Amino acid sequence: MDAGVTIHSTLGAVAYNCGALLVDHGWLRVLGAGTDALPGVHASTLKDPTNDREFQGMVVGYDVVGGRFAIHGGGLDDVPLGEVVYWAPDSLDWMPLGFGHQGFLEFVLSEGLADFVRDLRWAAWEPLTETIGLDQGVFIYPPLFTNEGSNGNPTRNPVPLSELIAITEDWARQLKDVPPGGQLTFGVTD
Repeated sequence: MDAGVTIHSTLGAVAYNCGALLVDHGWLRVLGAGTDALPGVHASTLKDPTNDREFQGMVVGYDVVGGRFAIHGGGLDDVPLGEVVYWAPDSLDWMPLGFGHQGFLEFVLSEGLADFVRDLRWAAWEPLTETIGLDQGVFIYPPLFTNEGSNGNPTRNPVPLSELIAITEDWARQLKDVPPGGQLTFGVTD
């Protein structure tokens, strides 16, 4: 991995010394050098669906419901360079977190992560997150950004993480013009 950082930085030390860190029963995968099933820390062009724009970032973590953590590298308005941003599967948008990578690690290794993802979790979530593969996530249907997905009794199934990320990006692209509070119907049509 060549991220242009020294191994004396927090990011460099994690990337140099481990493939990934599994946090909170596997809910979060903090990227290091990578494994056979999980990529390492990597620069990427990311999508901002709120305005059809792309921005630069370094992906540093994934959660099991399709959330991503990235260090902002330029292109998001009002977000300082180096700040960690989160792709939220319940809002289909990027949100700044107010700290850099070292603060991100301190946050996720404390009670901060549990508080942050409280609304994304379900009762007895641990057995599923502990048993899925590093390259898997949990597909929730109806999705978390709907009332039925966040307050109902959605289904939850392991799927490839890459597919989970792709579908949430596709939903964001399709729904970006729906006004707040707009009506959506998910289901099979005849």
